[in-house]
Amino acid sequence: DITNASPEQFAAQLQNSFPFHFAIRDLYARFRENPGFQQTRGLIRLMRTVVASLWQSGRAKQQSLIHAHDLDLNDRDTLIEIQQINGTLDNAISHDIASAGSSVAETLDANLKSGNDAQDTSRLLLVASLANVPNATLGLSLQEIVSLLCQPGRDIARLPKDILGVLATRAWYLHSSRDGKLFFKNV
Repeated sequence: DITNASPEQFAAQLQNSFPFHFAIRDLYARFRENPGFQQTRGLIRLMRTVVASLWQSGRAKQQSLIHAHDLDLNDRDTLIEIQQINGTLDNAISHDIASAGSSVAETLDANLKSGNDAQDTSRLLLVASLANVPNATLGLSLQEIVSLLCQPGRDIARLPKDILGVLATRAWYLHSSRDGKLFFKNV
């Protein structure tokens, strides 16, 4: 009852988008209109950086899909690509998401011994927050977050209370919209 995703629909979408998670297309489409972002070239550069980081770190051998949250924001090249999409979220990244082990999400994962749940959640919310045009769709609901973070071996029942509950109180730049969607802002 945490998500309303249908297993059959989920499987069909994964088959159509493999080796990428199907959410990448929808989440990346949110910031395609950002000023100065070259839609096709920018996406190719970002995905090249993400895939290179996965291979260089050895994480590619452990994963069956490339997810929207597979951004290594402690990697200089990845951070530069994200800054070119929306440079206003630098403070949110450094305080809340990734700062060589001292950000809110990194500290939460270390304290809870939860793997990368807080970091994956934060990076996913960052991708959903990169649009910076008027009337852009920002953020994700709890059901969307849980659905997009589902993977074998991950205890998604912990996400609402242990991860999102704590992030909501400790992350300075995490906000909630009127309809309950979580997103990062520059203030």
